[in-house]
Amino acid sequence: LETHEEALGSGYCHCTFCQRFTGAPVAVWTAFRDGAIRFVTKPPKTFRSSLIGERGFCPECGTAMTYRLLKPSDCGYLVIYTTCLDRPEAFAPTAHGGIESKVPWLEINDNLPRTRCDDSWALRTAWASVGRPDPKDWTPSLT
Repeated sequence: LETHEEALGSGYCHCTFCQRFTGAPVAVWTAFRDGAIRFVTKPPKTFRSSLIGERGFCPECGTAMTYRLLKPSDCGYLVIYTTCLDRPEAFAPTAHGGIESKVPWLEINDNLPRTRCDDSWALRTAWASVGRPDPKDWTPSLT
């Protein structure tokens, strides 16, 4: 990956979607403006992981790499899982999201803000645009 732009932000995600995609109890992400990232080798292979987004993985080794919110329209940024970056230490998380799915045996003792997925205006808007305004209906299913 290459970029010559500042990141839009970084954070922890404890949501079920990220847990399932990464196989980890928490994912750490960094977001960049669309077009700010250039894949110097093969770009990730993508798939629709839900009605509102797509995820990307390395076509060579299968490493979880990206997330993009597609609904109600493309969000204009690309999320890269921070450990895919050459210098992940340069992108310290500033918040925790998806804490409703946090596994009870993992404690990250910091003072960063913590929010639920349904606290996110972007996620509420995206899910409502596909007829699922109730967070209980937010599932990885494509139907």
